[in-house]
Amino acid sequence: MEQVTSNNSNVSTSVDASTTTTDYSRSVLVTNISPSASNKTVADFFAFCGNISGLTMRSQSNSADNVQEAVIEFSQEAATKTALLLTNALIIDRPITVTRYTGETSSNPHYENTRSYTEAEIENKPHDLPASQRSQTSVIASILAAGYQLAAGTLESARTYDEKYSVSNQIYAGAATAKKTVSDLDQQYQVSATALLVQSCN
Repeated sequence: MEQVTSNNSNVSTSVDASTTTTDYSRSVLVTNISPSASNKTVADFFAFCGNISGLTMRSQSNSADNVQEAVIEFSQEAATKTALLLTNALIIDRPITVTRYTGETSSNPHYENTRSYTEAEIENKPHDLPASQRSQTSVIASILAAGYQLAAGTLESARTYDEKYSVSNQIYAGAATAKKTVSDLDQQYQVSATALLVQSCN
């Protein structure tokens, strides 16, 4: 079984998004996507991170398992940073890999069937606050509450990120909204609801 993998430097070496207007600072490359996953499956999952402004998917049609990859461009860079926490999340039957997209052309000539979708063609999720005003912890908690399986330690990594960068008072509103969700997840994930609370900038 051939799998598309990426290194640990969060720099992609794969598919071009087939557009010259892609903002790389707001884009991620997702590899090892299940052949059973549709563009809607992928968009529905990553829309938790924030508004998606563009999606390009490409399948490896001449391989035994038709592995896919995608380039996702978000409206805000904050959503991109949250998406990078989602490596090894399970989408249908495969753990995905998420890295920063840098626009390099594909090193794998077998990728074909490129399909691009604009923001108007993507069903984005409504959010009370933009990605820049939501803590990563609240986003990850929402994904878990929706029933997705994430890698061990993802929620803790989000909490650590929020604390490290001293998320400002503006994000408290988003944290409060998701506080009950995290509390409900306590028993299953052993994460206190206080994981949503982050120190404000002083």
